[in-house]
Amino acid sequence: MRTLAEAFARAKSYTVQNTEALNYTVRRWIEFHGDVPLTKLTRLHLSEFDAAAADLPSTFPKAEKALPMREAIAARAARDGAQISFKTRTRLVTHLKAMAAFACAKGALLSKSGYVRSSPFP
Repeated sequence: MRTLAEAFARAKSYTVQNTEALNYTVRRWIEFHGDVPLTKLTRLHLSEFDAAAADLPSTFPKAEKALPMREAIAARAARDGAQISFKTRTRLVTHLKAMAAFACAKGALLSKSGYVRSSPFP
């Protein structure tokens, strides 16, 4: 997923800020699902990620910034902090869908187990 994100950001000529946002999405995805090969991803993976992302904190106290996704969600709930906005959550999902579509369009991109022929996130 990280390799795909790098290729995607380069192809789209992303700014540093957009690349950082994309890398944040990939970081959270990998924390939640692990580094699953693209050919193994399903719509269910995206739905589960989207549902969990709704509970991410909108801001992080310094001590929580590096927490993995599930731990960040638990810490936010424990302190009854605010959740991310719908707009931010939508951006996370949009990144993932765009990268999946990009992988399909670039048939030469390989995952560990083969070509990505169709988007797992239609």
